[in-house]
Amino acid sequence: MSKKTTKIIEDSSSLNNLAELTKGLMSKKATEIAPNETKKTPLNAAEITGVINTLSVSHGLTAETAYTAIVILFLKGAANNGAPNTMSVEVNDPVQGPVTITKYDLKYAYNRVTNNEFIRRLAESLAQQIGKYAESNGLPGDIAQKINSKILSNKEEKDRVPLTQKEAAWASSFSQGIPNLGELSSSRLPQLLAADYYERFQKNPVNRNNPVNRNNSGNQSGQKVPNNAAQPVPPAAASKKSNLGGSR
Repeated sequence: MSKKTTKIIEDSSSLNNLAELTKGLMSKKATEIAPNETKKTPLNAAEITGVINTLSVSHGLTAETAYTAIVILFLKGAANNGAPNTMSVEVNDPVQGPVTITKYDLKYAYNRVTNNEFIRRLAESLAQQIGKYAESNGLPGDIAQKINSKILSNKEEKDRVPLTQKEAAWASSFSQGIPNLGELSSSRLPQLLAADYYERFQKNPVNRNNPVNRNNSGNQSGQKVPNNAAQPVPPAAASKKSNLGGSR
């Protein structure tokens, strides 16, 4: 160790012992020191509409049709890292007619706006809109079936109460951050989603460390990925009645 380094350590030790440092640590809130690590920053309205419009233009769809495709893809599980890029939904556009939109198409549009492919952040930003759409259309969230299966496997009959249609609509892997989820769905759903989250990300270190689950735009600093980051190949022009179908 150099004399200069030793001098710095000695000076630091005389000024800041552990007790003093701990006192300073406890005097500051984590939200002040590391705001990007203590909360999930949602996309703003301009970014969200940017993704919708990019998907709309790239496939010749109305913005409403593109928005619908995004919502349904997330309800099918597109926000999950394990979902294949071929996951798709066929939508009827008033101009184009039947058009198939894939998770890959969504990732491409998202990348054009954010310079990364972490589309879970978009799902979390739209969680309330997606839940309301699912409820009004009788559609289940992406983990509704999984949670229902776990409920029905309980040993006690009193605990085997399946999800209601309303609960199922809000049972998505990206809904846990909704502040008033209990009011929008039921008092038990937040606990059920929390238990599912624990199983997916706490018990499995591979999932926990997956960058898809980080809280910002794909890096820990909260900054966008540089423009020279790897970009996906543009999707082919939308085709009517694609052979990909509606795979999950």
